[in-house]
Amino acid sequence: MDRRRPGPGPEGAGPPGRRHRRALHGRGQRDGVLQPGERVLLAVRARNGAATPTTDVHGALLRNKSGDQGLLEEGFCALGGLGARAETRGAFGISVAEAPDLARPLELDLMVADVALHESARHRLKLRIAEEKPIYAAEARRVKVGAEGARLYNGADARAPILAEVPAGWVADVVGRAGGWLAIELEPGRRAWLPADLVADAGKGERPGPAPTRASLLVGPPTLEVTGAPTTVKGASVTLQAIARHPGRLKDLVIAVAPVGPHTIEDKVFYLQNPAREGEAAETLEATAVVPLEPGPNRITLTARDGDDVAADREILVLRE
Repeated sequence: MDRRRPGPGPEGAGPPGRRHRRALHGRGQRDGVLQPGERVLLAVRARNGAATPTTDVHGALLRNKSGDQGLLEEGFCALGGLGARAETRGAFGISVAEAPDLARPLELDLMVADVALHESARHRLKLRIAEEKPIYAAEARRVKVGAEGARLYNGADARAPILAEVPAGWVADVVGRAGGWLAIELEPGRRAWLPADLVADAGKGERPGPAPTRASLLVGPPTLEVTGAPTTVKGASVTLQAIARHPGRLKDLVIAVAPVGPHTIEDKVFYLQNPAREGEAAETLEATAVVPLEPGPNRITLTARDGDDVAADREILVLRE
């Protein structure tokens, strides 16, 4: 995910199996960092990474979890269906408070749901609010990274999320500047920031290097595969096999169940924590769980979380006759 204000195209979040990222742009300093009194857009882009279409990506839901730090101008954005390998976009308007507490981030809960598949992805966004910074100005240059290499940041601030690392000698075209930071376009509408003191002007004839492929995929929720889930059973339980995967690290897997209906209480019936923090063992969790069922319809919810607490949910409806 990325937070930024410049650029013409919104980018954002997606359901399980779809990479997602976020972006901010609108009226402000255009430096990729939230500041008091700014009005920005939190734009989302849902991407279907599968080879089959999804008919009903219901939309994105955003909730303000930090009170008077900011104001949401809308909390729901309809996204519609997605074809195979296709994308859809939407945006939310956000106003930062005129006098926020700079020690606290602007916290927002973002969820994107696929109604047809009963899947969703959730993430708590913690957007730092910074003091006033130098105003962005357009600047056209071609620069070359020095011998120590450099990091690309999500905003013109050393505490902004790191998008990628680039090697010594990497060449890029600069489109703007904010203080000691240079803005580059990774792709149309996708901006990253480079410390100006780590680069020099590129030589004549030197061409820009390829953009880092990971930079636009900061957050990707885990994927969940479930087997052994019939829609109707006669017994008092059902046995599920689940596999959760993530290219970085899976933190845990939770299974809960509740009767379908008003005022029901969800019961957590299974929990598995991943002790591994790196390597292949950290990327996969496999589980077999016996889930008890009440007479009538039951909603089983499987939740997998990655190392950054990005959650992927899968809901399964099972009728006990």
